Amino acid sequence: MKVRVVTESGGCLTQEQGKQYDIDILPMQIYIGDKTYDDGIDITTEGLFDIMDTGAYAMTSQPKPARARALFEQYVKDGVTDVVAVHMSPGLSGTRALVESTGREYGIKVHTMDTYTTLAVEGYWAKAARELVEKGVDPDEIVRRLNVSIEKSKGYLEPYDLNHLAKGGRLTPFAAKFAGMLQIKPICEVSYRTQGKVGMRAKVRTMTKSVKTAVKFCCEDVDDPDNYVFFLMDSRNPEGKEVARQELKKYFPTAIWQEDVLSPVINAHAGMKSVAVQYAPIVEGTTVR
Repeated sequence: MKVRVVTESGGCLTQEQGKQYDIDILPMQIYIGDKTYDDGIDITTEGLFDIMDTGAYAMTSQPKPARARALFEQYVKDGVTDVVAVHMSPGLSGTRALVESTGREYGIKVHTMDTYTTLAVEGYWAKAARELVEKGVDPDEIVRRLNVSIEKSKGYLEPYDLNHLAKGGRLTPFAAKFAGMLQIKPICEVSYRTQGKVGMRAKVRTMTKSVKTAVKFCCEDVDDPDNYVFFLMDSRNPEGKEVARQELKKYFPTAIWQEDVLSPVINAHAGMKSVAVQYAPIVEGTTVR
């Protein structure tokens, strides 16, 4: 048996990190005006942020089927028999279904799961899966261990404004304008609890309160922080990130929170100056963080 791990660029892993961890990363597609980019290949995160900072609106789509086929063609040449696929929730993208169908087309068994989320915790599970592959753990057992972590994970996204959600069809323009007038900030949850859909956990006034409340939500169910991994992300909102840091220290002074930027495919819908926090139990038998 020869096993590979594949994910997509929504999990906050760059192509360079994919090479570092020996994980294959399918690039999501980003549309800006009449141009199409493969995330992490034709456009960097900072490059997208520069464009969005001008007020431009971006849309996203699953990876190109041709890229998935090219990857699996290489798997066939390399003698790969099984693939552990860690992708964003099917409630957010059709990427998992694309990889599953491509596996069937090329006669390679795809072992996968519903992560019920995306962003940095998805990337963590991909790294954990790769470590378990290296240790010779059976793919089905890897999926079982990941599912244990997935079911007890949570994550919250705090958009700075609602204009991008409205343009993406997730909110009416009137509701976005009305919320903006009242300075309403939503706290969006995407987790096992919401079954991979974008749920509204709460609505508060001001971005500072939104970040503080999200951190509270993210920490309240964690009994022993030493058994968890934590992530803090933003898109050029140093003030919001600092608020999150200080709040996190109040709850878990000794816990290590890993910091990153929001993946382009998520920030395209959330908009600039967004902040996100996530946590998940450490995957059994792994040391990677």
